[in-house]
Amino acid sequence: MQFLKYRLNQYLIIFTSFVAINSSIATLLKVIFILINLIFFLNWYSKNKNDFFIKLLKFLLFASIFNCVVFTFYRDELSFGSNEFFSLFSTSSSDLSLNSFYYNTTRNFIVDIFFTASVLALMLFHSNNFIIGILFRVILFCLILVIVELILGYNPIQETVVSKLDELNNDQDLAQRLSMVFREPMSAGYFYVFVFIIIINYFKGLKKKIGYLFLIIGLGISSKAQYLSFLLFSFIRLNFKKLLIFLILFSLFLFYMQENIYVENSLMFISSVYENGFDFIYEQIGGDTYYVRFYGIALSILGFIEYPLGVGYGGHVYIFETILSNIFFDAEMPHEIKTYLDSYITLLSPKSNFFLFLISFGVFFLIFIYKLTRFFFKTRKLNNSLYNAFLITLIMSVFAEMNPMLLYFAILYGLQQNTNFKTHKNISH
Repeated sequence: MQFLKYRLNQYLIIFTSFVAINSSIATLLKVIFILINLIFFLNWYSKNKNDFFIKLLKFLLFASIFNCVVFTFYRDELSFGSNEFFSLFSTSSSDLSLNSFYYNTTRNFIVDIFFTASVLALMLFHSNNFIIGILFRVILFCLILVIVELILGYNPIQETVVSKLDELNNDQDLAQRLSMVFREPMSAGYFYVFVFIIIINYFKGLKKKIGYLFLIIGLGISSKAQYLSFLLFSFIRLNFKKLLIFLILFSLFLFYMQENIYVENSLMFISSVYENGFDFIYEQIGGDTYYVRFYGIALSILGFIEYPLGVGYGGHVYIFETILSNIFFDAEMPHEIKTYLDSYITLLSPKSNFFLFLISFGVFFLIFIYKLTRFFFKTRKLNNSLYNAFLITLIMSVFAEMNPMLLYFAILYGLQQNTNFKTHKNISH
C-alpha cells in the first residue's frame, strides 16, 4: 500500500508540474495531492515547522495574502494610468473579469505554495531517490515524445495543449522545435537547464546514460534562453581555462546552427543593439521575442519602483498601460503584445518568472531570493554542484516563465539538505 502511494505521489508530481496539461486540471490534481498527503504533511510539519525553506514559503504566503488584501481595498489605484485603458481594446478583455482573474491567480498560487511544501516534505522524509525517480521518468517521457514526433511528424501534446497559444502568437515555427512533454520549447529549455547538473552529479548507471542522451538531444530544443543561461553561467563560475574551452565549443555550436532561424534572428538582434544602442527598440530586427521580453523586464522594474511591496500574483495586468505610455515611446508595438491586447489580455506577462515574482511581491521576493542564495552559497563547500545548479536555474528564471520555479528551488534545497544530513553537517541559515 505504501509503495502504491509512493508511486502515486511521484506521478501526480510529474503530471502537475512537468507535463503540459490544462492548467485547471493541474490545479485540481495538486489539490488532490495535498489532500492525499495532508495527514503526513501535518505530522511532518509539527516536527519541522522551522525548516528553512518552509519558512521562506510561509513568507511568500504572507506576501500573497497581504497583497490580496491591499488589492481588495485599493485595486482602483493599481494602474499607472486611466482605468479606461482596458476598454480601449477588444471585448474579450471586458468579457473576462480581471478581478476574478486576480483572485483565481492568487488562489492558484496559494495552492502552489502548499503543493511545493508537501513535495519538499516527502522528499526530505524519503531520500533523494524519490525526486531523482521523478526527474528520470520525466526525461524518459521527453525522449519517448521525441521518437513519437519523428514518427508522426508532429508533437501530439503541442497539438492539443498549446494550439490556442500558437494561434494567439501566430508562431508557426513552434512545431519545428523540440517541446517534448512541455508547453513550448522555452519551457523544455528551462527544464533542460534545471536538470543538467543534477543528471551529471546524481544520476547513476543506466539512468546517467539515458540522462546524457537527453542532454545531447535537448540541444535541439533551440531555446535562446537555454543557450544564454549557459553562456552567462560560464562567465560567472568557470575559470579562465574552462571558460576558453566552453566559448570555443559554444562558438562551434553556433557556427553549426547558423542556418537555424532562431540563431540567425539572435545574431541579427545582437547586431542591431551593437549598431543602434538603445534605439534598437525602434528597429524591431530579429523577431518579436527579444522586444517582448525587453518591454516585460522594463515594465516589471517600473512596477517595482511604483509598488515596492508588489501588486500581488496576477496584479501585473492592472499596470500594463505602462507598456504603452512609459516604455514604447514612438516604437512600434511587437506583434505578440498587440495580439494579446486584442485577444486575451491576461496572457500578458513579463515573460520571466523572476520579474513576474518581482512585480508581484516586490521586496518580499528580493528577501526570499537573497536568503535562498545565501543558503546555497554557505553550503557550497558541502556540495558545490547544487550551488551551481541553483545559480543556473536562477539565471534561466530571469529569461523564461511557465515552469514551476518555486518547486525547482525546493528540489535543489531538498537535495542539498539530504546531502547535509548524510555528511552530518549542521548548517546555520
